[in-house]
Amino acid sequence: MLERDLTLLKALIDERAFFESGGYGLPFRSKWRPTLLFRDSVTCINFSSAGALNPCQDCPLFPLVPRNKRNDAIPCHHISLDSEGNTIARLYRTGNQKDRDRHFSDWLSAVIEGLNKD
Repeated sequence: MLERDLTLLKALIDERAFFESGGYGLPFRSKWRPTLLFRDSVTCINFSSAGALNPCQDCPLFPLVPRNKRNDAIPCHHISLDSEGNTIARLYRTGNQKDRDRHFSDWLSAVIEGLNKD
């Protein structure tokens, strides 16, 4: 397995642990908005940034972002979560919390399993 894939695998395993432990249910950033998948996770390279943000291209998830979305404010919200092309960005617009959680959890498990097979 390539080092890049190992870094991605570790980030996704950490992300799944954060998600499953209820990390997104904690209003640790602000009380006026819900936490955002990926962006408000301890696995985000900008999680604890005070001031200047790290470039998203340094994130292990960045290669999963479609090229035409890499300059967006939260590029990881455009990673395709399933064969229907659902993304976190789309699910925030059209879905509910249950839909987002299910798609996100299924995607995390599938990608981790796929990387573990390699």
